[in-house]
Amino acid sequence: MTRPVTDFAVSPKNIGLAQRVGVALFVICVAGASLVAFGNYLVGRNALVEASKATRGTWAVAGRACPSLTSVAFRAARFTLPKAVEIWNVRIDHRFGDADCFMVSPNLWEGDDFPACRFTNPEVIRVIANHSETYYRLGMTPGYAIPATVTLPHGRPRCVEAVRYPQPPAGGPQ
Repeated sequence: MTRPVTDFAVSPKNIGLAQRVGVALFVICVAGASLVAFGNYLVGRNALVEASKATRGTWAVAGRACPSLTSVAFRAARFTLPKAVEIWNVRIDHRFGDADCFMVSPNLWEGDDFPACRFTNPEVIRVIANHSETYYRLGMTPGYAIPATVTLPHGRPRCVEAVRYPQPPAGGPQ
């Protein structure tokens, strides 16, 4: 007499002690490796948060808000913006000067990270983020540079007429 095929199906009754222990060890190893990887991620994120806190004075700058422009006024003035910076799906075009950008990590949640850019003399700035454009115009006086800092906390552009760079260590450069 032949046995039905269903007799060979795997069930808890057919699995031996060695197989059960092997499966349990595999599950424990995967869980342990996941915990180690998550721990390493948290250590790295914590380092980014601490670095952002240490440099807070360079991106959380107080100052007068940059004068904004409407899109109609921007297009009517026919500004050319030959310089651009792209960081994390954000594009910032500017007319003159230099730019220095970096990411800010205010807390352990990666979704709260945002870009910050410092400009020496942008004159005109266009921020393209989240499928919208924001425009700023910072003075047009020849020979008079107005620096600016642009941040995008929570995806909303913020521009102030001020820049702060890190101070060199006491006693001069090392």
